[in-house]
Amino acid sequence: IGDIYKIRIGHDNTKQYPGWFLEKIRMKDVHTLAEFSSQPRRWLATDSSNGDVWMEIPTVWPGEDTLPVLKYQLQVHTSDQFSAGTDSNVYITIYGQRGDTGKRELVRSLNNDMKFEQGQVDQFEVEAVSLGDLQRVVVGHDGHGLGSGWHLEKVVIKESSEVEKKYIFPCNRWLDENEDDKLTERELMVQEGQETADSPPPAKSPDNKRDEWKVHVTTSEDVNAGTDAQISLTVYGDQGNSGPLQLGVGQTGFFERGKTDEFDVKVGEVGRIYKIRLEQDNSGTDPGWKVDKVRLFHPSSGENLVFTCERWLATNQEDGQTCRELPVVREGEETLPVHVYQVAVHTGDVEEAGTNSNVYLTLYGTRGDTGKRRLLKKLSGETPCQKGQVDVFEVEAVSLSDLTKIVVGHDGSGSDWYLDKVVVRESANSQENYRFNCNSWLSKDRGDEQIEREVPVQKQDYTVTVYTGDKFGAGTDSMVHMVIYGSQGASTRLKLLNNMEDQNKFESGGVDTFQVETLTVGVPERIVIGHNGAGRGSGWYLDKVVIKESEASDEFVFLCDRWLDEDEDDGKTERELLEEGYKQENDATREEDTDKKEDKPQDSKSAATEGGGDDQKEADENANASSGPGKQKSKNPNDDGRPEQSEPAA
Repeated sequence: IGDIYKIRIGHDNTKQYPGWFLEKIRMKDVHTLAEFSSQPRRWLATDSSNGDVWMEIPTVWPGEDTLPVLKYQLQVHTSDQFSAGTDSNVYITIYGQRGDTGKRELVRSLNNDMKFEQGQVDQFEVEAVSLGDLQRVVVGHDGHGLGSGWHLEKVVIKESSEVEKKYIFPCNRWLDENEDDKLTERELMVQEGQETADSPPPAKSPDNKRDEWKVHVTTSEDVNAGTDAQISLTVYGDQGNSGPLQLGVGQTGFFERGKTDEFDVKVGEVGRIYKIRLEQDNSGTDPGWKVDKVRLFHPSSGENLVFTCERWLATNQEDGQTCRELPVVREGEETLPVHVYQVAVHTGDVEEAGTNSNVYLTLYGTRGDTGKRRLLKKLSGETPCQKGQVDVFEVEAVSLSDLTKIVVGHDGSGSDWYLDKVVVRESANSQENYRFNCNSWLSKDRGDEQIEREVPVQKQDYTVTVYTGDKFGAGTDSMVHMVIYGSQGASTRLKLLNNMEDQNKFESGGVDTFQVETLTVGVPERIVIGHNGAGRGSGWYLDKVVIKESEASDEFVFLCDRWLDEDEDDGKTERELLEEGYKQENDATREEDTDKKEDKPQDSKSAATEGGGDDQKEADENANASSGPGKQKSKNPNDDGRPEQSEPAA
């Protein structure tokens, strides 16, 4: 997640006595040994001062500025329409240039006993670490109570009660399962040009224009390529994203076949742009849309970015997706890959686990997110999300790098859903499995009554002990890396950086212990370990590696006893090592197969090749061996396209 600047802590307010007094938090990085502690000494309870069960704490590091904690003042305007009010529990998430507040329930109105009544303005206070300039909010309700539908006019936010600057988020729509588009949650973008109550917007200077871009969208000339759906654009940079920017909202004549439309947008301080996402909301009479290209032009700097699309955004065309992600292409720079993520959704095997509601998912990684994607077309033709069923969907997106979490949910239009887990791979051929265990109901009436959940990726802690050989010049100063392959998949590429002994690593005759966290791989079966060859005398003599799950007693031993050196042995600086127990099991299987073949009568063909019998037998075994984990019989490690395996020296 990068440098830590804040933490958010709280509880779900369930059970009979949910109130909690938080005394102290202490956090320590086990790799760098850096420590942070705080003593909030505060109640997190609905009957406390502000009724909030969450709080945010900025981290304090020596020599670094600490971010301020602000008490955001919210004005929630319920419309003056008939039956516009609601008795449901209302929540909000505020997003800014520096993260978000998380989902906060608006518990106690500061100015009214009865909240969210028709024509009423309710004031609330949300305490959070400073978000910078606000960009958008997500507001919704849980649908509880009679007449739960709510018509929201707008939300107005100030950073404190003393400041004049206001952020206005217009809505003017129903949040109601029986009205409008039947959504009970809406994303609202900040309204431009109305930041203060009593003064006009400041005159624009060159600095104000840094985030202003011109967007040119070209619709294809193919038949029926135009659309009357609502179009949004999201711009991603290395410092954040713009949020969905509505293009041509409330106007007609845009996105017609063969036409190029121009828009002026403010993307915010997103940093260096690396991708965009273009999507249509599937509204209107003919929402399908084929996009030729998108061009972003920055007048202040002259930067011109062209994104070639030439794809449909339509449920009845190609893969049925209504959004496309496009990476930036810059001359002389590597373009980020576009992955077709394989998303396996495991519905639980409990009574009434299946659902006919519309299910959606957002993938998050160290490089952004996919945005909210409805899981429409599965790879098989069965009805999705039924009891005990595994459904595989494809989500196309610019590479997110390592996945960190998902947000999964449904719209509540049908039945409840019990989700067991979600397993994601970057492609159909990827060995890395990102597992997100849920084991919960997504329901308005069961469990904790949530229909959307944030699920972090499942990780496993391993203790890795590396034994460097006791030979002259055996040590190395190069950066050592390792990948663990197991019965459930492969880890990410692990860098062995900080040993627990807090001493020079990989010295001759030395033993170094590392604590690593990675994807769950199951039972470790083999590793690929090597170094980058940097520095003088980079050659390394590796004796063995021992891996142990942090909370288990079993140890997995990988013998090497060879050089990883461009100038020694076979010149390789990376080796594949089989776990000793796994290797012995494979050897026993191979010997058993050999005995069976030797017992068979020899035919004329085998007699003709008797001179090369051993080689022929090995070739036959290699041709017939399974490539699955635990069944590989080939002695040629390149049969499965992986790094070469070296047999331990006698």
